[in-house]
Amino acid sequence: MSYNPNADEDKSLESTHASVIGRRMQVTAEVGISKIFPAGFGWQTAAYFAENAGMEATDLSFYLSTGIGDGLAVCMGHTAYCAIKKGVTGNKDIDVGKELQVGIMLGSAAVCSGGIWQPTVNALQGAGVDFTNSVIATGGVATLAFFTGLRLARLAYSPIFEGVEEATYANLKADAALSVAVGGAAGCFLGTDVSYGAANWMGGAIGIQDTFTPLVSSAVAGTSTMLGFSVIQTGENLIYPKDKCWVD
Repeated sequence: MSYNPNADEDKSLESTHASVIGRRMQVTAEVGISKIFPAGFGWQTAAYFAENAGMEATDLSFYLSTGIGDGLAVCMGHTAYCAIKKGVTGNKDIDVGKELQVGIMLGSAAVCSGGIWQPTVNALQGAGVDFTNSVIATGGVATLAFFTGLRLARLAYSPIFEGVEEATYANLKADAALSVAVGGAAGCFLGTDVSYGAANWMGGAIGIQDTFTPLVSSAVAGTSTMLGFSVIQTGENLIYPKDKCWVD
């Protein structure tokens, strides 16, 4: 039996890689629970109240309402999660005040992606685009909207919020990668729309039925966004080198 002098090093590298992926998946889960699920939940809840207020899905007021609902839920979810985490773990490095500022930044970006979602879907449906291509197109538009909102939020908030990092080339790349994952959430959210019928291959799992209560509908919406985000972010977790992924 021969001795491979590189075996220990190979095992060490494998262990390091596994630990990196493990940490990334943990952060992915935390982001999904604290921000992405609330995003879908907040959008759907806002849509429910907007419809009951007489707004149509083609109205500018509906777009604004759902975008604001999305953004508020992201801000509240992020801040509440950090506060709970600090209380449970006793982590003194968590500054809830600064995390609120981060939540405002992320929520502002979510207003953009959430607000553009319905008009994008309306336009695609009007053009007769099929479900799968609509998922891709909707995700792409949401990616650009969230990224633009996030960069503008950094410019607006970094001079006044200590918790918001100013726009740099390093966080530009991180913001872009995050935005792509958010686009995945927005694309998967289209799976809740059962009006596509059998063409909606996600409808059986995350389709929102007319018989659902508002609370169940919002919960399914949040689940759909978290699912889409998790799929895309898991891909990023696997392909990015160490210290190059935004969750590192």
